[in-house]
Amino acid sequence: MTSRDLFPETEHTFIFSCMKTDDRAQELQRHLMAVYATPLRAYFLGTSFRRVGEPDEIINGFLLDRLTRADFIPKWRASGMRLRRWLMKSLKFYLYEYVRREGKHAGLGSDPLEGVDTDVEPAEALDREFARSIVREAMTRAKVECDLAGLSRHHEFFCLYTISDIKCETLAEQHGMSADRVWVMVRTAHRRFAKALRAVLADDGVGLQDIDAEIAGLLDMMGGDRP
Repeated sequence: MTSRDLFPETEHTFIFSCMKTDDRAQELQRHLMAVYATPLRAYFLGTSFRRVGEPDEIINGFLLDRLTRADFIPKWRASGMRLRRWLMKSLKFYLYEYVRREGKHAGLGSDPLEGVDTDVEPAEALDREFARSIVREAMTRAKVECDLAGLSRHHEFFCLYTISDIKCETLAEQHGMSADRVWVMVRTAHRRFAKALRAVLADDGVGLQDIDAEIAGLLDMMGGDRP
């Protein structure tokens, strides 16, 4: 099975579009750091490797090291794994390399890896933070799209309705509008948010047919809070 069979939709994703042109490599790195740095930090803090260094320094060093390798993303695409799982697996290898290379012995004994439980896989922490991260990224993308389309007020109402839990009737009264009009505005912004959320998950390697189930599962980890 080829990587194309495993990821038939990736040719339409942000990551694939960046891979096609060398001058977008930094844009791709910024995107991956924005979406995955915090989830990887949560994973790192859930392992006994957390004693080997400062979390942000470790994660930033890992991402810079791996993302500057020309074959890193192609190897992920060929693996058939979710990108967050590929990054988690790669981070574990990086931590082995880091401990041995830097000789981080403090608190670990004469063997740099002594006392490190290499079987710990706090993937749940990564998934919870990934869920929060993709929501933040989707909200950011939706705001940019709404602003460009002259729909800034729509996005503002959407945030007030979904995040601040302010009812449409209340917003309508506050702004001298009908509740029906406010609801239409909220739904308009919500459609842009939902589109952005699906795009972020497609970049993670989720097939189009699985995105709705993936969203439900990830958001359930956040306590069922769904925009």
